[in-house]
Amino acid sequence: MAELAVEFRGVSKGYDGGAPALSSLTFSVDFGETLVLLGSSGSGKTTTLRTVNHLVESDSGEVIVEGREVRAWDPVQLRRNGGYVIQDVGLLPHWSVIENIELVPRLEGWSQSCRRERACELLDPVRTRVASVSDLP
Repeated sequence: MAELAVEFRGVSKGYDGGAPALSSLTFSVDFGETLVLLGSSGSGKTTTLRTVNHLVESDSGEVIVEGREVRAWDPVQLRRNGGYVIQDVGLLPHWSVIENIELVPRLEGWSQSCRRERACELLDPVRTRVASVSDLP
């Protein structure tokens, strides 16, 4: 297993005619560590996340995920391997919360019991904070 979950090494990204969205961004995230990107609109939060998932290609520097540069990953596997949260238009409104959480493991071919077990693990912290949510198991 790689020592770091994610590492940015001098990553820069600019868009036509504007100030750079990222300028020599360097940081690392250990496995099990939580990182919060906090900043005003236009500060590079979304560009940083999109760069990790190789939805945006950096102009310079390297983005390493689990010991491999993002360009070396199969893009679909990279995105499914990470903890990317599907939001808003990506959610399926006719599905329950738990069914939406199970979507990526379902695409990966996990058994129904494994999908449900993992979804329940992920919902545990929410369950303790929510008084009544009808579709939480």
